[in-house]
Amino acid sequence: MKWMESITICSGEIIQHEKVVGLLVQLEKLPSDEGLKKIRIFRHHRLDNEWGVQIDWESEKANTDKSTLGLQIAETLKEFGLINHYVWVEEKSF
Repeated sequence: MKWMESITICSGEIIQHEKVVGLLVQLEKLPSDEGLKKIRIFRHHRLDNEWGVQIDWESEKANTDKSTLGLQIAETLKEFGLINHYVWVEEKSF
């Protein structure tokens, strides 16, 4: 089963690229739950104050809870602004 966590940050100020990426690279060294496939960092194509992190997972059954890694990332990024953190379960791919 494939599932993902989506974490978005919306800030009242411009977010420095180096700060976000630097903090997330440090978290990469932490032990994570089994099934982690990929972590991707996105930025809004026009707004320098909106960023997103996608954590891709694959496991026997989909997790409906936020992962420890996802919670750590969300907590770390709180300093930049408002955080939304969701779990999405793949329904179909084509």
